Amino acid sequence: MPSRYLGAWQSATHKITVRTYINKEEYKTITDTINAILILNKDKTASGTIGYINFENIAIKQVSKKTEFTGDSYVVKLKDATKLFDRDPIAKKELEIWFSPINGRIEAELREVNGRKLYRMGVLKFQRRKY
Repeated sequence: MPSRYLGAWQSATHKITVRTYINKEEYKTITDTINAILILNKDKTASGTIGYINFENIAIKQVSKKTEFTGDSYVVKLKDATKLFDRDPIAKKELEIWFSPINGRIEAELREVNGRKLYRMGVLKFQRRKY
């Protein structure tokens, strides 16, 4: 990861949708808003918050290299994530934050992992955090 992207990043408020299964073929969704902070560390780890979830020193993995058409992409895997917001009915879940540095900001997707399936919960856009 380019060193210019290390440090603290903060999102605006974004809508996130949690999906819960009623049975194997039916599910219901619950949407609410969250804020997030993403701290990218020199040792290739990330810390921060997403809604109610706090995480520290989770490995950052590069998932794609820069090409002519796309930028570098990275993922942070949160294996034991808890509720994102009050009405989130899932007390424990596996989440992934897929992100790319783009033109001085970071754009990310929050995804829930359910076995081999990924569910896109929402988009997060980060700006450099001002203290």
